[in-house]
Amino acid sequence: MTIPIPTRTLCAAVLVVTTSAGASDDPLSRARALKPVIAAQHHEFELTYMADAVRMTARVDTAQPEGGRVAVKTSNLDDQGDYERIVEEMDRAAGRGYWCDEMLKGVGDDAKVLSRTADSVTYTFAPQPTGARNDAVLEHLEGEISLDAETAQVVGYRLTAPKPFRQALVAKINTFEMVMACAPAPNGRTFASNFEMTLQGSAAFRKFSQAFTRSLRLVK
Repeated sequence: MTIPIPTRTLCAAVLVVTTSAGASDDPLSRARALKPVIAAQHHEFELTYMADAVRMTARVDTAQPEGGRVAVKTSNLDDQGDYERIVEEMDRAAGRGYWCDEMLKGVGDDAKVLSRTADSVTYTFAPQPTGARNDAVLEHLEGEISLDAETAQVVGYRLTAPKPFRQALVAKINTFEMVMACAPAPNGRTFASNFEMTLQGSAAFRKFSQAFTRSLRLVK
């Protein structure tokens, strides 16, 4: 993506909402104004990772320091290099806390309402750079973000490539889709309970197809 992570008391947080006049009916405006009172909001999760024939389960504590957030419980990986790479990526993702409102950083002022239901509002937008490693491909993607109509918390997120594009000079991406479903934690913020990514294309005259799923179950 060790030694089992000890049980600990995790902090709760209260979300303070400030809204400007005329913005109270727009969940996106309210979401941008949500301010966590406590910056460090940590939880423990049971994590399941699946990618093609690979399956791993782990206990994750987002409060632990880098390199100690993931305790693998089961794995069918024999390749030590692949094992270490996946655990390292799991650890890196856990360091961000899995909070879905982090996705708001890439939603620019161009966001427009795509659809509404009684419970949520979905916006479409052109993804904006946030300093992440995948910023280079954002110009080829389209984004959708869904917010709870009442709480203004992120409940869904999606990135897709409307047409094939080239990544660097040697790779062509024919299909790209990233989908995130979010669930509320006790503090009211939503976390990425399910994350799926599909990637198909070709590189060095060879076709490739990759897909992985990460699911999280809050345990503490």
